[in-house]
Amino acid sequence: MDRDELEQWLLDSDPTLRWQVQRDLTGAPEEVWQATRASMAHEGDAARLLALQDADGQWAGGAYFPAGYTGEGPGQPWTGARHPGV
Repeated sequence: MDRDELEQWLLDSDPTLRWQVQRDLTGAPEEVWQATRASMAHEGDAARLLALQDADGQWAGGAYFPAGYTGEGPGQPWTGARHPGV
């Protein structure tokens, strides 16, 4: 696969990757990659992730643990990504 084929393959991907390819690899004008970047909220993987977000901006009702988590059971379900000093 040559560079042109690789760039085209990357451009045919999800907008979460496409805008970076446009900006960093193809040298597309800023208005092009900014428009692609803005489309992420409405299409592709980022839109699907945002659609799962609760109305208050959290997932599963909690910031670090899901709502209703009591600490029982093996391990922990998940934690939010945050700076450890916070």
